[in-house]
Amino acid sequence: MFQLHPNGYEFAEGHIPKLELLPADVPYSRPTNGQAPVTVEKLKLRLPVLQKQGAREGLVRRPAKKVIPEGYGLARGYKR
Repeated sequence: MFQLHPNGYEFAEGHIPKLELLPADVPYSRPTNGQAPVTVEKLKLRLPVLQKQGAREGLVRRPAKKVIPEGYGLARGYKR
């Protein structure tokens, strides 16, 4: 499991976000030696939005639980 870096994207009406997974992510990791296959299973893509639950004809759902990797915890005073 991994999480992407947070961003502040704005999608125009009718546009669809696209998740692209590549083996190179410079400057965060080393350059790739070539394109390699990427296999994804059981993908759950969650995008934070400004709209309240129920907006966009019910498309905006209740926020999911925060993902906390095993062995980690939330900062003091931060609520789940």
